[in-house]
Amino acid sequence: MAIRNHSYTMSEWRLGVLAETTFGTPATASYQLLNIDGDVSVSTDLTQTLDTRSGVGRTLKTLDAKTFPRGGQLTTITASIVLDTTTSPILHNNALAIAAGASPAGYALDSAYAPSGVAFGDAGSNIVSLGVVLFSPVADETRYFAGCELVNMTVTYDSATEGGRGHANLTFETRFRPTFGLSAPTVVAYTDTFRYLREFDTLHKFGVKASQQDCVFNKVEYTISNPAVYVGFQGANGDPEAMTRGIPEASVSGMFGLKYDANTANFWESQNAGNTMGFEISDHATWASATFGIRAEECIINSEVTPSQTDAGVFEEISWKATSDGAGDVFEVVV
Repeated sequence: MAIRNHSYTMSEWRLGVLAETTFGTPATASYQLLNIDGDVSVSTDLTQTLDTRSGVGRTLKTLDAKTFPRGGQLTTITASIVLDTTTSPILHNNALAIAAGASPAGYALDSAYAPSGVAFGDAGSNIVSLGVVLFSPVADETRYFAGCELVNMTVTYDSATEGGRGHANLTFETRFRPTFGLSAPTVVAYTDTFRYLREFDTLHKFGVKASQQDCVFNKVEYTISNPAVYVGFQGANGDPEAMTRGIPEASVSGMFGLKYDANTANFWESQNAGNTMGFEISDHATWASATFGIRAEECIINSEVTPSQTDAGVFEEISWKATSDGAGDVFEVVV
């Protein structure tokens, strides 16, 4: 076969997600495209044996080399995206594995979060699992990944990046066997409607619980971590029988960039004292009416508070992890 003249750039690859109708069965149409702003990485823990066996000579023989392309092996898909208002609800829905609530219409990690597992063949939804597709620019080389869970999502609104436009780093995992060399499904384009740091324009409160201070933010970032465990095997490929989220822990942590002033200068004392903190950052004075925001009634500062110079004066980065007193929600987000 003659060489191919054409070369590609990574921007020609596309990534799409779609709620599975049936857990573990690849969806086939209308994948929601994600607005990728970097490379997509796919890593599969493929089992291979390449050990030298007994025989003539001290070399590996072809018949002794074995590859086992079956289910049960972890596949990890990572991507960096611009977060638009169409994809954001889908991703938060799966990351927290919880339906949207009301008043406000957002998503929350409940302190009693301990979801039941789902079995292969159970009814699917955004909450249960996503099909993920990596579209190749070469015809019939699309890759399908069934039974995926968004196990880690970091959302960032940074004034120094694109005027504070929201971005997200995503990590999907599955233990279902990927399928390769297929034609591309139909797609739904991502939108050009975004959220910005400036839209947290009404409440900007962070501080000791029940005594939160008004703060000036130059960065808001949070990470939802909700692991998935896959167990058992079924079918010709040994795909998993069941999956459960939140093992060993579902958590939310994050970081704020705050202007150093009289309202924030004592946060290093709060960190050293282990004080219970809290925050509410939103576009409405009443949380129940917010259309964009994040809130944690309780959190702990979990790293050293160090002021540093910026072009806008001295700011400090405050890292935190959301906690709970055993009642209510650990973390709430409205996107």
